[in-house]
Amino acid sequence: MKKIKKYSIYIIIALAGIALGAIFFGGSAPTTQSIDEHIAETHTDEEGNIIYTCSMHPSVRQNEPGNCPICGMELIPVDDSSSDNEDPNELTMSLTAMKRAEIETSEVHISSAPIEVLLPGKVVIDERKIAQIPAHFNLRVEQLFVNFTGEYINKGDVVARVYSPELYTAKKELFEAFENKDNNPRLYQAARNKLINWKIPTDQIDDILAQGSLDSNIDIRAHQSGYVLNRFVSAGDHLKSGELMYEIIELNSIWVQFEAYESDISSISKGDEITFTVASLPGQTFKSKIDFIDPLLDNITRTVRIRTNIQNKNLVLKPGMLVEGMVLGKMSSDKGLLVPRTAVMWTGPRSIVYVKIKDSEKNTFKAREITLGKRIGNYYEVLDGLEAGETVVTNGTFKIDSAAQLADKLSMMNRTPGSGANKTGHEGHIMDDEMKADVVSKSVLKGNVPKAFKKQLNEVVEAYLGLTKALNKSDSEAASQAAKQINAKLSDVDMNLVEGDLHMVWMSQLEKLNNNATKLSAEQNLEKQRGLFLSLSAALIESVETFGITNVTYQQFCPMANGGKGGSWLSDSEKITNPFFGVEMDTCGETVKKIES
Repeated sequence: MKKIKKYSIYIIIALAGIALGAIFFGGSAPTTQSIDEHIAETHTDEEGNIIYTCSMHPSVRQNEPGNCPICGMELIPVDDSSSDNEDPNELTMSLTAMKRAEIETSEVHISSAPIEVLLPGKVVIDERKIAQIPAHFNLRVEQLFVNFTGEYINKGDVVARVYSPELYTAKKELFEAFENKDNNPRLYQAARNKLINWKIPTDQIDDILAQGSLDSNIDIRAHQSGYVLNRFVSAGDHLKSGELMYEIIELNSIWVQFEAYESDISSISKGDEITFTVASLPGQTFKSKIDFIDPLLDNITRTVRIRTNIQNKNLVLKPGMLVEGMVLGKMSSDKGLLVPRTAVMWTGPRSIVYVKIKDSEKNTFKAREITLGKRIGNYYEVLDGLEAGETVVTNGTFKIDSAAQLADKLSMMNRTPGSGANKTGHEGHIMDDEMKADVVSKSVLKGNVPKAFKKQLNEVVEAYLGLTKALNKSDSEAASQAAKQINAKLSDVDMNLVEGDLHMVWMSQLEKLNNNATKLSAEQNLEKQRGLFLSLSAALIESVETFGITNVTYQQFCPMANGGKGGSWLSDSEKITNPFFGVEMDTCGETVKKIES
């Protein structure tokens, strides 16, 4: 009421001045506004109270002066007479506000660009390069010359010395046939062929004849160069014909095997060029062509094996090395509508972008739900929700979304605008937990959360990161221990450091965090642990966003988690290491938000 009286006095003084001017200057005075016209420029509610807004966030509307709940700036009276006609889900920003929020926009367009498909994989041996050294006759191993796996042997190297009565008989037949070879050359050749069929080289047979000794021992030689992959014998072993002695492998040619997700299979064909990098070989890039696509889908991982063959120069690629590949596949159609990745806010199968309203005198934006197709490099294919030529926000998206959420408008976290679930509490409603969280987020911006509390919450997050790593490795025992560590760190948080609404919201969040961590620590089933991890992550993400922490953290999202509904988690790195599927789908997901310290 004081404000109304204040403005009424100003209006009376102004009108008095105009009246005096008319008296002194007669008909030359310009036409003046009526009192009703002047008041119309300053918005009021039904009770006549002046409406205040923020120059940085025009979506904020309050019936009393104060500070902006988003950025903390002092509110000013609304003087835009056209705002009553605005869409309740639209946000209007001044040029100054856009610059301060670093808002950037981009036009969506139709393109026939190929799809950039990312594929996790690893180096494996080329199965065609495996050679076996079996026993070709019954024998006893007298001495081994190759004693460990990984040892390199050349073709012709002696790998073992063996004793064999069968060999003694074969040698005797060879000598007898050799003595009568002029009379019966066929018998001599048959005796030689018997030893040749036992994989005894011809030069070794000639040495046997030259020595003229009926020794029952013989050296077994390698008939291929390579590394010993497996050793199956020891000195003194008795082997029957056909039993394995060694497996050797050549590594000058190697396979790289990738896992293609079910949704990407249609974009990849045999013969496509694939580029890949190896984590242990930074700075090096390898190229090859896909030469095999598995016809069967793995029912557990929902992936298909993709394979390429590459020459392994200097043996830099070792079997077991993890790689990350990229193949330029085909789009689902000849041309598609593309939207920049930075414009998209993941919420599951349907995602949100902020569209700039065309033909608007002001910079007005509105949240729009869209359906995404394939990822194409730094773009996504849009299947529904946008049209070519529309302009979307590509930088500062989260700032606009935060403003929309606090204003109870359509946003990533608020799918029921106008319900009151995201109101700030200034509208005279009784606040529930979600409303209190909004009030707390304002307090955070004002610096009301003590640094000591943030440090303690940061220790909870550190324990939580140990849980994500355990789940990524599919280690249920380690996950259970990490959950116990989370409970311990939660008990160390001093709730008396925060007061008022801050204290009440932490109590609510603490209950959720403790309950999920306790259940997870007692659970041994990995899939059930991951279900509890989903709920635990949601509560911790909300706590981190509400109170803040001392380290930079990333919020990440996997659209395939939770039965295809999607799931979020926190990470200390932008690199994806998926805790919902582990190494089977290690890189499935996107970094959707960076939470600054």
